[in-house]
Amino acid sequence: MKELKTWKWEDKERTMLRKISVGDIFCLTKDNSNYHFGKILSKMIVGHAVEILNITKDSPSITQQELEQSALAGRPLLLDSYALFDKKIDKGGDWRIIGHQEISSPESYRNYYFLYGTHNNWKKVNILNEEVEISNTEALTLPLLKALSNHRFWETINEELKLNW
Repeated sequence: MKELKTWKWEDKERTMLRKISVGDIFCLTKDNSNYHFGKILSKMIVGHAVEILNITKDSPSITQQELEQSALAGRPLLLDSYALFDKKIDKGGDWRIIGHQEISSPESYRNYYFLYGTHNNWKKVNILNEEVEISNTEALTLPLLKALSNHRFWETINEELKLNW
């Protein structure tokens, strides 16, 4: 695994949208007592695709060893990175970039798709921004290409992914 570069939670309260990059490690909290972590996988038309790690800590820091040993909390999600990291619109939580680690194999994310379009004109797009036309039947199986706000993120974590954060 590539080397992890980190900085303190207090060092960077916000990150401008144009500065968010693939491989950024982020930390999020609802209540400043439990901290959760994730990694930016790619930039997409509606925000950024991310993986959420199944790590909960009482401090907003992470080590390379913790990253290497972490499991994914579920499927990749799309975040409204502008609202969460840059403008910090929702005061119901705090999201910060706290590090960076190059992604060694982006190809491993090729089979994660999101859906957009209309009836009889559906398309699926993967995290690498590759797009394919699909049937109405296949469209029923895919998550929407829709970026999650802070509120929608917590709903998804609790209801869909069944994590009790």
